[in-house]
Amino acid sequence: MKSAGRANWIMVTLLGIVVAMVVLIFLGGQSPTAAAKEFMIALSSRDIDKLAEMSYFDPPRPIEDIKAAWKRTTDYGKYYKFAWIVKHSKSPQTDRASVTMDLTKDSNKPSAYSEAFPIELVKVAGKWKVDVKSLSRPMYPALPR
Repeated sequence: MKSAGRANWIMVTLLGIVVAMVVLIFLGGQSPTAAAKEFMIALSSRDIDKLAEMSYFDPPRPIEDIKAAWKRTTDYGKYYKFAWIVKHSKSPQTDRASVTMDLTKDSNKPSAYSEAFPIELVKVAGKWKVDVKSLSRPMYPALPR
């Protein structure tokens, strides 16, 4: 027989699990895969501010120098068209990750083919940033160094 005002322990447990999942989703931060996708979107749309914000250099550089380097890169690759898709991601350490993309260069040409390129990410102050020096030179024209 049920008593008025008593909560079922299964419902309370389920509610607790749902609350924990919501907290983890919103406080867990961005995944390396999402950060790599955001970087590639910024690269394809030539968003210099976003590229500079998501760039990691060791040793660190002033933001103005990073923006100038990305400006040169995007100006040089103004007519460079590419398509990409995430293949897989791995995180050997909590502050480092690698996301492999299939990138199709000159995607508007019938002879285009895809190649796998890794994107190395480093977690800095809770945000994933792309290690620009580790990007493969054939991936995009005139990448910053």
